[in-house]
Amino acid sequence: MRAHAYPPLFVCLLLSLTLPAASVAPVFSWATVPVYQHLAAVNLTLFPPARASWLARNYPFIVIEHVQHQGYLYEPPAGAKTWGPEPFVPPAPYAYFEEAAAVVAAQIKALNASAPPVVLYYINANSGLPWYRLSAPLAAAAHPEWRLHNACHALGGDAMAPYAAYDWDLTQAGVKQHFVDSFVNTTDAFPSLDGIYVDQDLCTAVPAQWAAVREILAAMQSARPDLIVGFDTTNGVLAGNNGFRAAMDYSLTRPTAAGQPPPPLNSGSDAVRWLQDNGEAGVISLAHDGAGIYNYSLSVFLAGAHASTPSYYAFSAMRTNQPLWMDCWDGGAEEAPLFPTWCAGMGDMGDYSRPLGQPLGDAQPTGRPRGEVTRAFAAGTRVTVELLGAACEISWGDGHRTVCN
Repeated sequence: MRAHAYPPLFVCLLLSLTLPAASVAPVFSWATVPVYQHLAAVNLTLFPPARASWLARNYPFIVIEHVQHQGYLYEPPAGAKTWGPEPFVPPAPYAYFEEAAAVVAAQIKALNASAPPVVLYYINANSGLPWYRLSAPLAAAAHPEWRLHNACHALGGDAMAPYAAYDWDLTQAGVKQHFVDSFVNTTDAFPSLDGIYVDQDLCTAVPAQWAAVREILAAMQSARPDLIVGFDTTNGVLAGNNGFRAAMDYSLTRPTAAGQPPPPLNSGSDAVRWLQDNGEAGVISLAHDGAGIYNYSLSVFLAGAHASTPSYYAFSAMRTNQPLWMDCWDGGAEEAPLFPTWCAGMGDMGDYSRPLGQPLGDAQPTGRPRGEVTRAFAAGTRVTVELLGAACEISWGDGHRTVCN
């Protein structure tokens, strides 16, 4: 497999998101495509040694998904659409997800002690996932006022609707403090965790919930300025076949119109603007293609990645001919199209090991139709992509060509 060069040149990466005061930071390099991972060992306590070693070698930044060590959830009875009943009984030997995430973080870091990856653990800002210690106060209905009782689901279908029986009412002062306390206690107890990734679903489209989540994020940053607080703010897919998803934006303070979340990205042009705006603000971008349009989304990423502020790329390869609940299966190859989806890992491609080099300036219009731009890199690589179309070509410094279909 490829071996990335990640010199300690950049300490900003993912953590630059709230990064100014953080003391943990992933390394960054333009030598090859800067990439990250978001995954879990669904049916195992630890990753298999080969997979853990692969992660430690190749990825400076990793998010441990909420299904870590929750394998039984992927064996539902025929016709079932749930991950299991409440109250949830965590599998041994770990009482809750946070503990399992910390153990696997330590496992991965031990395999690359000279440049250990930065590892965050995942929480969902909306859904009270019952296998979290975070959710423990609600398991016994100790705080019924903290529940929204599926209010988010009723808005159109929270992504976690099959997996949790309730949503958090983030406007409650007790909920806000509980989220911050949980973050502080978890990272104090488990130093292998370098911070948190806070996901958001439909309910943060409600102005009061959106405002509350931003307050919680700011309070987390204030409570642990040495750690990383990441947030998914742009949860949209480009129109047409472009399939670029900007999955994580670490800006925690940028205002949005009428207090609403940022709109979804609708074109390659939007995605480039997102990357550049974040970079100008000193905000790290983690760009995720969730639609499997690998060549186009990578081309857009290379065209838009800020020259000074680090950005990272990942794509998810969807399995075919499998029931949806099997998307999180632990097996499969490391490379697309067989690599599993979001919960079991991001895809890995041969292009990730090709020579890239520092960008030689920003992308420039070619004057051709559909917003085509081109950008050159120091290792001899050049990307040309239609930001309002679907065509692309990456001419790599090693002579290989990657083109859009």
